Amino acid sequence: MREDRQRARLLQAIQVTQNVEIDCTTCLDRVPVYVERLLCGADAAQDMADVHLHLALCQDCHEEYEALRDVAELDASGGLPGKISLLQQLQHERREPSPR
Repeated sequence: MREDRQRARLLQAIQVTQNVEIDCTTCLDRVPVYVERLLCGADAAQDMADVHLHLALCQDCHEEYEALRDVAELDASGGLPGKISLLQQLQHERREPSPR
């Protein structure tokens, strides 16, 4: 079953591969703009097709994209704690001995 998924992913990657593609550094430099466009409701996949393609093919970059997207969504919804709250939480955790 796992081999079937790997084979399907490889075949998909071969099908969508282009003659010219961006590298990981270029992709990760552009991911914040990609995420911002997504959150604004724009068609980021069409507007930034090269980034979208790279994210479809590169698992490492896709994981970075997902992490940034999740944080941006939390921030947009007001669910991201503020700097002062985070600092207070860190200070509190340092004062408490860890359970053994």
